[in-house]
Amino acid sequence: AVVSTQSTGVSTAECPNLTNTNYEQFVRKFIDILRKETARAKDGRAHLEKSLACIRQVSSHAEVLEGRLQREDQVLIEKGEGVNNILVQLGRDTAIIEAHKQMLKQQEDKVAQLQQAVTSSYRLLSSISKII
Repeated sequence: AVVSTQSTGVSTAECPNLTNTNYEQFVRKFIDILRKETARAKDGRAHLEKSLACIRQVSSHAEVLEGRLQREDQVLIEKGEGVNNILVQLGRDTAIIEAHKQMLKQQEDKVAQLQQAVTSSYRLLSSISKII
C-alpha cells in the first residue's frame, strides 16, 4: 500500500521520517494491538458475564435462604408463644397445687386433732368403765 500525500493530507516535508514502510509497520502494529485489545476485552466481558451469572445464582440462593429464615423466625416466634403459654399454665397449676397442699395440711391437722380427741375420749371412756 502506497501512502500518498494526497490521501493523508500530510506532506513528506512535514514528517521527513514517514515512509510507506514506516506507515505500513505502524498500521500492522496498530491492527495487531487492536486485535489483542479486542480479544482481551471479549475475554474480560466473558469473565464478567460468568461472574454476573454466578452473582445472580448466589443472589437467588440467598433469597431462598432468606425466605427460609423468615419462616424459621416465624416458627420460633410461635414456639416461643407456645412455651410462654405452657409456662403460664404451669404457674397456674403450681398455684393450684400449693393451695391443695395447704388444704391437705389443714385437713391432716384436723384429722390429727380428731384422733387426739378420739384417743382422749377412749381413755376417758376407759377410765369411766373401770370406775363403773
